[in-house]
Amino acid sequence: MELRFGSYTGLSCWIVLPILAACSSVPPAPTPPATQGDVKAQELAVPASQRYEHSANVEYIQALAYPENVMPAYPAELLARRLPPTTVTVRLVVGPDGTVAGVESLDPTTTPERDRLFEVVREACLRWKFSPLVRLDLDAGPTTVVEDGGATTYKGRPTALPFHLDYAFNFSQHDGRPQVDMLPGKPVQ
Repeated sequence: MELRFGSYTGLSCWIVLPILAACSSVPPAPTPPATQGDVKAQELAVPASQRYEHSANVEYIQALAYPENVMPAYPAELLARRLPPTTVTVRLVVGPDGTVAGVESLDPTTTPERDRLFEVVREACLRWKFSPLVRLDLDAGPTTVVEDGGATTYKGRPTALPFHLDYAFNFSQHDGRPQVDMLPGKPVQ
């Protein structure tokens, strides 16, 4: 009888101890939601003096931004600082092949925070691509161009041109959540 009583007592300890341990443990603290920011971009108007000239014998085929161009992300290290909305204005310098060759700041003032925001804009925009801006000289007549195994016939002599676009990127936070919006850019001509 003692053996059964001891086995029963040992069994009850194995059942009761985990229950007591579970009651005495502290539940893990909830993980706070990640703070996130909002980035919006808008193309800015460029003065006529910085545009390509139009004439009766010239047409342009507009460059288009590739849909896979990715907006800059709000830098994680600045999110916790809860900065007021900040606008970073830049000029994208695009080569004749449609790749972004440079990103220049157009902001007259700088702060460490604005410099960091410019850096994330620069890093993202240097990966952007556009279809080329093409100038057609209509006096030359139809021209066929063969590239990458395909042929395109233009109604004039095509010339791919460099161009630039000015953008304003607005960084803000709304209820700790990001939203990135981009308005399509148009080349300066």
